[in-house]
Amino acid sequence: MFFAKTKIALALALSASLSLSGCSNDSDESSTFSLAISDAPVNGVSNVTLCFNRVELNGEGGKTEFIVGEHPEMINANSVCPDAVNSVGINLLDYTGDDALTLINNIEIEAGKYNQMRFVLSEGSFAIKDAQYDDAGNEISPEQEIPVVVPSNELKLDGFTVAQGGNVSFTLEFDLRKGMTDPAGQDNYFVKPRGVRLVDNSEIGHLLGTVSELAYDCTQLPPEDTSLPAASVYLYNGADQTDLGDNTANDVADETQPLASAGVFYNENTNMYEYEIGFLLAGDYTLALSCETEDDPEMDDELIFVEQQNVSIVVDETTLADFPGN
Repeated sequence: MFFAKTKIALALALSASLSLSGCSNDSDESSTFSLAISDAPVNGVSNVTLCFNRVELNGEGGKTEFIVGEHPEMINANSVCPDAVNSVGINLLDYTGDDALTLINNIEIEAGKYNQMRFVLSEGSFAIKDAQYDDAGNEISPEQEIPVVVPSNELKLDGFTVAQGGNVSFTLEFDLRKGMTDPAGQDNYFVKPRGVRLVDNSEIGHLLGTVSELAYDCTQLPPEDTSLPAASVYLYNGADQTDLGDNTANDVADETQPLASAGVFYNENTNMYEYEIGFLLAGDYTLALSCETEDDPEMDDELIFVEQQNVSIVVDETTLADFPGN
């Protein structure tokens, strides 16, 4: 099953209080830490809800954890995941583009080095799978709720260092197209770590653009179903990349693996085909357009690219990269 690139942002902010010998613990000595989650509409599902329980920070001085509902600085618990205690259910599809939902705001932590951050989930994560129809419009299967599983119910993230008086801010970027699968013969969707990347927000920008209508066989005006992607864009580290690969889980010899990908959707308000990829580290990339909309991360799919171009991402800026056609 194919999943289009989804973009959500869940912001999480912590502040680190320093205690230095001979110095007072004033607010101007505090450092701050922020975390966001980002991921965009998923083809075939109308809801992808993760049940979030806590954040764990593993530092040189031991483990610090912040549990939903136990700190006034944290997001409140809700009843979306009824079987879980101290949990908040968050539909990833409610936070697209560069939108952000704050999970933790200015909780004090010790300054210093943290070797690992863990985003811990509770039981009950789920997705709503759309009803399926045949070519004649007859319903094959109804809309249904399907459990979503994350290995070990946690995401293990990179570490960081909180300096005196400084601040760090990260975004945890979900690419469901790479990391969310629907294994045959199983009743669960799986979200795997390979579809998640952690980026430093002080070093990121965003990318968006349009694809000209009628410029390619894959774009028409208007499409029959605007909820489905008409095409896909793939982003690769470095300019002038060749032998462009797909979102396969396994490295393929002589293929360049994409960093991210996104569906190209028709916007009824602008009458344009549009795409967006957010939270990208500043640097040079190769951007490629394909009319293919199905890319199974469990298989090596053969993609045909109709056009590609180099793009440069600049910190705190949104880069525009259009495909005007020939």
